[in-house]
Amino acid sequence: WIHLLTEEIEKPSGLPMGQQTDEDNQNIADGHEFNFPIDIPKDIRYIRIKV
Repeated sequence: WIHLLTEEIEKPSGLPMGQQTDEDNQNIADGHEFNFPIDIPKDIRYIRIKV
């Protein structure tokens, strides 16, 4: 395994898991973008996302 990056997504409302505001729902609908370093190995086939 090669560790590529660590990212965290925080809800705009700060409410606990299971509780969302309209702003949280819009944030989810808009999606999230993660930028990987440009110098990662080119032979990466699979990416594990831990939720």
